[in-house]
This record gives sequence, structure tokens and C-alpha cells, in this order.
Amino acid sequence: MSPFIFILGLVLALFGIGAIIPWLKSRQVLDQPNERSSHSQPTLKGAGLVVVGSIIIMFLLIDLMDLDKFNSLHNTPVIIYILIALIVLSLISWLDDLYGLSIGLRLLIQFLIVASVLVADYERVNFFPTFIPWWIWFFPLLTFWCLFANIVNFMDGIDGISGVETVSICLGIIIISAVNGWMPLGQNYALAIVGVSLGFLWWNWPPARIFLGDVGSIPLGFLLAWLLFGLAAKGFYLQAIILPLYYLIDATLTISIRLFNGKKIWDAHRDHFYQRAVQGGLSHNKVSLIVALLNGFLIGSALLALYLPFIGLLASIIFVCFTLIYFGTRKKVKV
Repeated sequence: MSPFIFILGLVLALFGIGAIIPWLKSRQVLDQPNERSSHSQPTLKGAGLVVVGSIIIMFLLIDLMDLDKFNSLHNTPVIIYILIALIVLSLISWLDDLYGLSIGLRLLIQFLIVASVLVADYERVNFFPTFIPWWIWFFPLLTFWCLFANIVNFMDGIDGISGVETVSICLGIIIISAVNGWMPLGQNYALAIVGVSLGFLWWNWPPARIFLGDVGSIPLGFLLAWLLFGLAAKGFYLQAIILPLYYLIDATLTISIRLFNGKKIWDAHRDHFYQRAVQGGLSHNKVSLIVALLNGFLIGSALLALYLPFIGLLASIIFVCFTLIYFGTRKKVKV
């Protein structure tokens, strides 16, 4: 673990976003308020261009410094496949931010990209028992990987929440690695993402001056799933579930409720529990801080699950459920 990785990632994102803001303003790259929005004024979007670019630079540097070698395929570092995937996912998401692409086209490209990475890095991310043939585990892994990337995108609906969640998950991975004698769990990559995400949070903390955009949220979701799959493949199954548990339960319940009510899950909406909290009068600042606090408890639960698996998992579920009840039972405030 090198503090240099954290500091450089922070600096790249912090100053890079500041540098790109005038360019985005000149081209009027704005997120207009819509059915999904929790903001009332047009706000710049596209910080994800710098976030993803900074992560790519940091990952290349980590690989060149030989800080965190992953498995290879035919002597080609797997990290190259990850970086290519990031570039393609960012490109298609940027085009969607600018022009709006059909959901079918976006999902097709996401599935193809993730499938390619899964083939290249299957030894590291396949957490199924070795006796299970690939044709059984491949499609479930592929589907969940794409689903998680889109969950991160869906949950990017208020100021600060994406940065908070990304930092929390990556910090959890780093801490789990540390308490296990710095077991190689991709912690240097996680540290780079923490630095970049904190640099982004400077600009996105309520009231946000710029949004991440799909160009950032989809690639970040892809990377978080990659790290979490790697965590599970090392035997930390419960930890890989507990760390992102708030996002998983909020998104799953919201999608299920919308399906039950006959609504299209891909239509823009403000039905997530954290969005209900904002509609119920809580500020973006307060909701993001509550999510940060919850994630602190989830990291603690993940550590507890190393020694008391059932109690750790149960504690994490209780923490999330109480938070969802608090968010979801607030009455809407008329503006």
C-alpha cells in the first residue's frame, strides 16, 4: 500500500474536474431536472470523464510499479482488459449523456464488454466452486455484473451519494485486506479509487457544482463489481455482500415494488428510499451523511462476519432495514 497512490488519485480528480468545468459550461453539458432528478436547477454533468480518466492513469501506474499484479491471460496483463472495458463503457455512457441511446443498445454493449472481461479474468472473479462447469456460472456472473453497474447508476440520484458509496466499499476492501495480513485483494486499486472519489466529492458534495453522469457511474459500478467479485473469489463471500448491502437492498426493493405496481423499471423515477428521504424534507447533505454512517456500520459488520458470520450478516441487514424504514416512512414535503 502506497500513500502516493491515494494522493495522486486525489490530486488528479480534484484539479482535473476543476479544469474541465469551463469546457463543459461552454458546451452546455447540463443535467436538466426530470422525473428522476432530486434537483430543481440545471447542473453540469460529465465529471465522470475526469474520474474515469484519473482511474485509468492510476491503474496503469500501479501496474507499471508492480504494486498489485493480477492474473494474466496468455502473458497479457488482465488490467489491460479492464482499462479497455472502462474506455468503451465510458464512451457509450458519454454518448448516452449527450444524445440519449436506446436501453437495448446500451445493455448489449455492456454485456459484450463484461463478457470479454469475465473470460479474461475468470480465475480472479469466479467465486463459484471449481467443480461447477463454466457454462453454469458464466451467465449468472455476467448478468449480476451488468446489473450491479446499472444499480450504481440508478442510485446516483442525489448530491454526494455516489462518492460516499464508492469510498465506503473501497475502504472496506482495504481494511479487510489489512486485517488479513495484506492479502492481495486489489487494495491498491481500491486505494486509487478512494483518492479519485474524494477528489470528485469536493465538487459533488451538496450543493453539487457538477454531477458524475452516466459516463462515470456505469464504469464505477463495473469496477466496484470487479473488486467485490475478487473479494468473494478469495473466500470473503459475506463481506462482498455486506459492503454494498445498502445499494443492493434499496435498488432491489425499489425495482420489485415498481414491477409489482406495473411500472417500467427503466423509466425515470424518484422511488428509491434515499430519494423519498429527500422528498420527505431531509437535505442531500443529511441523506449522504446518513448513508456514510450506515456504510461505516456495514464495514464493521463485514469485519465482525470474519469471526461471527451469522451475527455479522444479521447486524448488517438490521442496520440497512432501519435506515430504509427511516428514509421510506417520511411524508413528502410540498415545495
